[in-house]
Amino acid sequence: MWYFVPYYFTWTFVEVLSGTFRGVGDTLRPMIIVMLFTCVFRIIWMYTVVPMWHDIAAVSIVYIISWVLTGAVFIFYYFRGSWMKQQTRLKGSEI
Repeated sequence: MWYFVPYYFTWTFVEVLSGTFRGVGDTLRPMIIVMLFTCVFRIIWMYTVVPMWHDIAAVSIVYIISWVLTGAVFIFYYFRGSWMKQQTRLKGSEI
């Protein structure tokens, strides 16, 4: 709990922004971002860092790092991505 609680708020960025993107119809990119920065990153961490740092903290800290990285990528995608243009294009085709 000492590791997770202070940083758990970072996971809200991931959940809210990925849900926002999926809600407007952009489903592929949020799925790829989550897969890369939560699943793939954690597996790479387990094979590279944990063998060098034999402690439960090495396993625990990867969750926090992956939350922060994934949230940062989603925030970047929110401001720089083309998700809103895609929504506007989809909405315009329905009219």
